[in-house]
Amino acid sequence: MSNPITREWHTLLYFYLKTTVILQCRFYNVLIENFHLLDPLWQTLYSSTYLNAPKLTPLPDRYLDLSPHFNENNFRVGFSLKGFSTDKTNDRAQFAKELGLDPKKLVIPKQVHGSHVHVCEISGKLDSTDGVISMDPSIVLSIQVADCIPLIFLDRHRKEFGLIHAGWRGTAKGIVTEAMNKTSGKIDNMFFVIGPSIRQCCFEVGPEVAKIFPEKYLVNGKGDRSYLDLQGAVIHQLIEQGVDTEKIIDLEECSHCNPDNYHSYRRDGKKAGRMIAMAGWL
Repeated sequence: MSNPITREWHTLLYFYLKTTVILQCRFYNVLIENFHLLDPLWQTLYSSTYLNAPKLTPLPDRYLDLSPHFNENNFRVGFSLKGFSTDKTNDRAQFAKELGLDPKKLVIPKQVHGSHVHVCEISGKLDSTDGVISMDPSIVLSIQVADCIPLIFLDRHRKEFGLIHAGWRGTAKGIVTEAMNKTSGKIDNMFFVIGPSIRQCCFEVGPEVAKIFPEKYLVNGKGDRSYLDLQGAVIHQLIEQGVDTEKIIDLEECSHCNPDNYHSYRRDGKKAGRMIAMAGWL
């Protein structure tokens, strides 16, 4: 690779372990099959982007640590997995503790699949809110999802960060655009991660939903059914607001396809649990 690894690292790096010896890596469409060649790269990346922050030791069946994607010391982002129970009333407080964040500073919105975005200056519960933003380093933001997109963003210069719950309804109502309008910094300084969510392979919709979205985000299914690329629609809204595609990381994880890791309302119905997305500063 010709370009040096710097703190301005924006590339998604994730692995699919095939055997105990061979590892495949998705890295700008380059296939790397020798883990021993990749290890120095990973060590350099990790140390250059996440050097001084206290290290988490995520339990593999409880949550994903998304913090390194933002390359910002002391900024924590976690996404709970199926192994983390969300049945308890204090589940978000417990998750905050696991991430090293202050549970007393939690913001917990009541999500309604709308487009309201709240700029948070104090902790607490919010009514009818699907997006939360803050510049207060003491605040801990949270949302929950079970197929809808968790969109996480950070403005490194102003330390402004946010979590957006973007299902098809919220996306159609323009919640992404609303969130960008509520931010106080420059779009050029923002970095985005699209977390695990239902993808086009599994997101079957009827004509009443399909007609809301441009045809380029749809593929034909049986009869009048279609399959919706919700991530593509969200990325398009970000681009319309001036976001550079290089600053958008899509984890490309389908919640519906991965029953071992993720809850899915489409797959499991009303008995489905929820995943928590949470972000804050140490």
